[in-house]
Amino acid sequence: MEDTASNIITELIGLGMLQENYFFESKVQVPEFYGKSCVIEVEEHDFVAKVATSPIHALSYNDEKDILPNFKTLLIRSLFDRSFRAFSQVHLQTVCALQFMLVLDLFGNIDYLPDEMGNLVHLSELSTLTYLRNLDVRNVSEDHASELYAAIFKLENLVSLSLNAENTYPGTPLPELEFFSPPPHLQELCLRGGLFEIPNWLASVENLTILELSGSNLLENPSSILQFLPKLKHLILDEAYKAKIIGKEFCEIGDIRSWKDCQLSQGI
Repeated sequence: MEDTASNIITELIGLGMLQENYFFESKVQVPEFYGKSCVIEVEEHDFVAKVATSPIHALSYNDEKDILPNFKTLLIRSLFDRSFRAFSQVHLQTVCALQFMLVLDLFGNIDYLPDEMGNLVHLSELSTLTYLRNLDVRNVSEDHASELYAAIFKLENLVSLSLNAENTYPGTPLPELEFFSPPPHLQELCLRGGLFEIPNWLASVENLTILELSGSNLLENPSSILQFLPKLKHLILDEAYKAKIIGKEFCEIGDIRSWKDCQLSQGI
């Protein structure tokens, strides 16, 4: 289903009904004209009433201390909580009652995970999620890096991976990355944290189309490795490499066809 959806999205982009966007979490957006048309269609066909019993992807901004909106009667498959709070025991126990959960994203402080979290069988150990396609790991530390990397290597269907250093301060290293082995079908890779030198394994990721290096503090020109990525289309460098001048020839690598596909911050 996900491959079919991806092909449809690519077709809609080609028709101009969707636009690619690599500056935010959402990678596609609806142009204003088509957005208004979609709203009209939803209103005319009573879309909301018809999908009331369909699987739901919920986004919560509720900032009350212990109260989560009552989702128990809904078929919640994905829950994204952006309330930036400290999650209490009551809050987490409410989440644990959502037995059909496939995606859980909590943005805030969590002191502990209740035992009931283990009942969410659709979430369970990382290495067993062999059908997982997208993974974003925050706060990669030395304490769990080796175990994390070993688990990621087993995710044979993974196509998008983001690894973020434990500290948000620029230059904080991503630990033990030289021992990391990427999954075979990886297409999108984001590394946020100090690297100091490009990992040798990066040149072997032949299917890579999107690469972001942020806060890398590289001591060498990354183009020496990037030239071995034949399918690379989008390159984002943010505080990745200290250089006085990087010209357009830097982006004549992979399948990058235009300067706009190569995004370089002022800090490179």
